[in-house]
Amino acid sequence: MDPVIVVGAGPTGLWLAAELRLHDVPVIVLETREERDPHSKAVTVHPRTLEVLAMRGVAGRFLAAGMPIPTGHFGSLPRRLDFGVLETAYPFTLFLPQADTERLLEEHARELGATVLRGHRVTGLEEHADAVSVLVAGPDGPYRLRACYVAGCDGTRSTVRQAAGIGFPGPIPPSGAGWATSSWTTRPPGRSACRAGTAASWWCRCRAGCTGSSA
Repeated sequence: MDPVIVVGAGPTGLWLAAELRLHDVPVIVLETREERDPHSKAVTVHPRTLEVLAMRGVAGRFLAAGMPIPTGHFGSLPRRLDFGVLETAYPFTLFLPQADTERLLEEHARELGATVLRGHRVTGLEEHADAVSVLVAGPDGPYRLRACYVAGCDGTRSTVRQAAGIGFPGPIPPSGAGWATSSWTTRPPGRSACRAGTAASWWCRCRAGCTGSSA
């Protein structure tokens, strides 16, 4: 049986690979980056996501790596939302950088038998009657793979979408956002009870109320 090739080792691609392996489907994940991006684009795991992770028996890993936040902002609303009113075993959002989320999802997918290849960039697709040829630029040069299906999980500038001729019409509204993170090894002033870490984690802890706990 030809494998399903998942292009992109972000959260979507890694989760898809794991789900396919649960049904004994051979899976190869191809990722352009040799290493995970340390600059996380997202830092929140929502209650429903934790419920789904629990259904697969891996929620505990995420809870151990992250920090629960019982309230939070949504959609620029002026007041913080209280997640404690939700009927769930996880009445909070989990502060967890995307790099850690991807690490845990990759571990899960590999444990189930998925193959994850980093430093392998998909350059094109060739569609056949019964399969798809995937053109890849790897560390040792170009090569091709045969797949029964190809899943494009390679982000906003998807090579798979472009190769398949799937358009992305419509204007992109102007917007601006920023995220800054830095690391230090000494405790910031007034936070002697807390563990040294990243600027992002300190911001989140102080917003939630720093009590000296660490994640």
